[in-house]
Amino acid sequence: MQMLKTLGGLLLLLALGAQAQMYKWVDAQGVTHYSQTPPPAGTQTQTVAPKSASGGGKASGSGDWQSQQTDFNKRQMDKKDQQSKADAQAAKDATQRQRCAEARDHLSRMRSASGIYQVNENGERVFMDPKASEQAIRSLEADIAKYCS
Repeated sequence: MQMLKTLGGLLLLLALGAQAQMYKWVDAQGVTHYSQTPPPAGTQTQTVAPKSASGGGKASGSGDWQSQQTDFNKRQMDKKDQQSKADAQAAKDATQRQRCAEARDHLSRMRSASGIYQVNENGERVFMDPKASEQAIRSLEADIAKYCS
């Protein structure tokens, strides 16, 4: 009885380890064939390793799962990085648009005003001389060129 169990165990191990050899070849009409039997003589063939339905056992299945998980995590991190870069760019663009609008508005008011003034630390109006107001206008035009492009 013990001998029968041992023989059955050995046969089971041999059956699990044995896999049929697969052949791949292309016939004269250009049709690709896959078979467990060798192709006709004179045909160029490739030997193909068949994939088992179970994934090749626990060890390879576990490694495959781990590599898939690693790939998934990498894709998630890449997606987060791209999103944070896009958010940072959107914030930068919004700030630039705001600075552009402020510079255009300030320039428009400076050009339309008859007397341009600044408020000093005492809260009093101090009118700019024409040279200083022209310099302020040039500075605003440079800001517009910088932020509104």
